[in-house]
Amino acid sequence: MLNFIQTHIWFSAIIIGILSLIAGSFLNLVICYYPAIVKQEKIKIEHLLTKKLNFIYSKSYCPACKKILHWLYKIPLISYLLFKGKCAYCRIRINPFYPTIELFTAAASVIVLLYLGWNIKMLCVLYVTWILIVISTIDFKTQMIPNTCAGLLLWSGLLINCFSLFATPIQAILGVIAGYLSLSIFQKVFYWIQKKDVIGDGDLQLTAALSAWLGIQFLPLLLLVAAVMTLIISIMLIIFRKIKWKTMIAFGPFLSLSGWLLLMFNAPFQRLWYLMLGY
Repeated sequence: MLNFIQTHIWFSAIIIGILSLIAGSFLNLVICYYPAIVKQEKIKIEHLLTKKLNFIYSKSYCPACKKILHWLYKIPLISYLLFKGKCAYCRIRINPFYPTIELFTAAASVIVLLYLGWNIKMLCVLYVTWILIVISTIDFKTQMIPNTCAGLLLWSGLLINCFSLFATPIQAILGVIAGYLSLSIFQKVFYWIQKKDVIGDGDLQLTAALSAWLGIQFLPLLLLVAAVMTLIISIMLIIFRKIKWKTMIAFGPFLSLSGWLLLMFNAPFQRLWYLMLGY
């Protein structure tokens, strides 16, 4: 019986992995095209010059030779390995960013399945995982958190918690309010002291969105974990001279990772938090 369950779980993991690779390919389109959509830019391909960018209807193309890719050349990860990381037409090397996102999406999705098992909570965390990958990557590349993604995350969190899946409806609503206000106050105080913004409006929206899923009870831990990770990574980058002391780095990826960890492993984190508080 145990062997059957283990086989079933790993078979499910393979299926989820394959589906997540496909999802990762779509996430790549969103990540690459969304900033251009916001800026109302146009795709620089001859037959699309007069149309505004739309990642749903636009076809994938090689950034170097501008040729539209055949479906055979768009199979997630496999096509990259098959053609040794080069365009099938011009043989120019393809940015490894694309297969990395696909592979990361698949790996994170399999972890969600293996830890949570098949249930409604797993499907919800999977959905959150994919959105956070988009938000984190866009913020890392452009210092901009997509309002559409943050808003979608917020309202879906409130909707899901109408059924008290991760928090009660009251905890979710209070989490949104407290999450936005707490970071907004910090933003204004720091601007008053330093005369510059270290927290963007997107970070406020993302904090509120994650709090809609986690509830107000996890807000202090959400911000603490994100702040500690930001501090550690910043110090490491400064030590290795990758950034200068006053260089600002995106906070969104750390907020996203903190929120994902709390959604996945909320019980251990909660016990650690109570231990720190002396309960």
